[in-house]
Amino acid sequence: MRLRPESQGDFSYFAAMISIPNLKHTVQLTSICFLYGIGLLQAQPADDRIGRLLQPPNTYVIYQTAASMVIDGKPDEPVWENVAWTAHFVDIEGDIKPRPLHNTRVKMLWDEQFLYIYAQLEEPHVWATLDQHDAIIFHDNDFEVFIKNAAYKNPYYEIEINALGTVFDLFMPTTYRVGGSALTTWDLKGLQKAVYVSGTRNDPGDTDQFWAVEMAIPFTDISHFGQQQVPSGEDVWRINFSRVQWQHELVNGEYQRKQGPNGRPLPENNWVWSPQGVIDMHYPERWGYIRFDDRTPDLSLPTTFEIPNHETVKQKAWLVFYLQRAYRQQHGSYTADPEALSRLYPQWSEVFGAHTLQLTAGGDWFVAKVHATEDNLCFSINQQGDIQPSTPDK
Repeated sequence: MRLRPESQGDFSYFAAMISIPNLKHTVQLTSICFLYGIGLLQAQPADDRIGRLLQPPNTYVIYQTAASMVIDGKPDEPVWENVAWTAHFVDIEGDIKPRPLHNTRVKMLWDEQFLYIYAQLEEPHVWATLDQHDAIIFHDNDFEVFIKNAAYKNPYYEIEINALGTVFDLFMPTTYRVGGSALTTWDLKGLQKAVYVSGTRNDPGDTDQFWAVEMAIPFTDISHFGQQQVPSGEDVWRINFSRVQWQHELVNGEYQRKQGPNGRPLPENNWVWSPQGVIDMHYPERWGYIRFDDRTPDLSLPTTFEIPNHETVKQKAWLVFYLQRAYRQQHGSYTADPEALSRLYPQWSEVFGAHTLQLTAGGDWFVAKVHATEDNLCFSINQQGDIQPSTPDK
């Protein structure tokens, strides 16, 4: 997805100049994303912006299937009838922006080989132009999957697909904002995918109903470094979905992105399952949670679950990360003083509650330990966003 400009008075402006992923712009992109991250609180009021980054993500329980699945873009297998939809997508920033013009929702299943995804995107004008693998697919309307294996601290995967079924897949060792670069040469070789159009693709002479994407993502292809490949029941992973939607116009009877007065495409809409709170999908800590369940799908079973306690402690650690980067943007270095961070965010005591913070820092590094005394959970986070279980200092 592309990060769209809002205004120079909004922290999202730092990301406005970036198109991602675009390998030839990696150096520029990395530096801008770094500025974007540490400039999070440059504009006022900062409270609402940080608050949006702390909203609990959505959750979804994925049930296991023994059915033989045919990937044809249509949920014809009877098992799909017993699978609940996710909530409809919302704007990437959440409820501060209008609801999307067209509904989008997803269903998920799993077995011992694949994660199955079926997405339905309402659309009166189904069009797509890009037909080469690893083209910059979000230059068309597209559907995107972002997924992070729970065994990994940093790496994650992105899959983009348009209404022609053209795929752009990439592997991210870590996020852009801390210097990561997209590995676009990586391919999801075992991916099975299909697109179905209820209407006629690239025909402006009629009104379409929707286009749908069905995927079977092999667990072996999204597992590296000797980590567990296939999830077990009760495993919790991170995932989010994005729909990039452009305004269009007809030129010589063909669809294209609508141009503004400057001759450039007008900003796109970014609609997601679990709101990021920021116009950037590459904040994996903001993605939704999925929990694998080895029971057979049944609409009477729970469709969501309570976020684990250890994840709420991590949320406090991410608050420290955001504020440290803002502090460094203002003062040129990180701080070892929790009071200095609390002054940047007036809701500090309300959010932190009974959690304690131990902070050490140098000019260009910091380590923060957040301890939930009630649950005896402790996580540390550093300037790279590396977060892991820890032990509080004595």
